[in-house]
Amino acid sequence: MTIVSKLKSYKALKKSFCLLLLSVMPLIMIFASSAKPVYCAEVALFWNPNTEKNVAGYRIHYGFETRKYIYDIDVGDQTSYTITGLDPGTSVFFA
Repeated sequence: MTIVSKLKSYKALKKSFCLLLLSVMPLIMIFASSAKPVYCAEVALFWNPNTEKNVAGYRIHYGFETRKYIYDIDVGDQTSYTITGLDPGTSVFFA
């Protein structure tokens, strides 16, 4: 193989690679731009059962400011509960 034929072969290979790259690049950009980070934080709460027998159940109160509990969950007689879907890095206050 002569230098000229090697050069032509290299140019053809380079052209094919560039065409392939140009055809794949829009797909890569579409997937990269549509990808969004998904954050899902959770907190697991546990407590000792009340020693009094007349307790009907437990409730969890929580919110994002101290003493302002905007959420209220009735957990029945469970002594643990996991709250999911919280934003990472956000302070959550419980009562």
